[in-house]
Amino acid sequence: MMKIVFLTFDDGPIPETTPWILDLLDKYNIKATFFCVGDNVRKYPHLYRMLIERGHHVGNHTFNHVQGLFTRTENFVENAEKAASFIQSPLFRPPHGHMR
Repeated sequence: MMKIVFLTFDDGPIPETTPWILDLLDKYNIKATFFCVGDNVRKYPHLYRMLIERGHHVGNHTFNHVQGLFTRTENFVENAEKAASFIQSPLFRPPHGHMR
């Protein structure tokens, strides 16, 4: 039986780690899903493009990593929608794994 592992990374892209992670994944011919923070995509669009160009999947992780349990639903949705203007993906992962 073949075993399958799905690798996901949250909170990027950031210059301190994203290039290193991408190089390591390339070395072993591994693809992953990166749940990106919209403000990081805004600040580092070249790193976001690298994710796409190297064949990885991306997902929305809100614009500035708001905590769903402590944010009004309307504000949380607005934050995720703002991120969607920078991140083209149907995938979404709430920060800290929670939302109302």
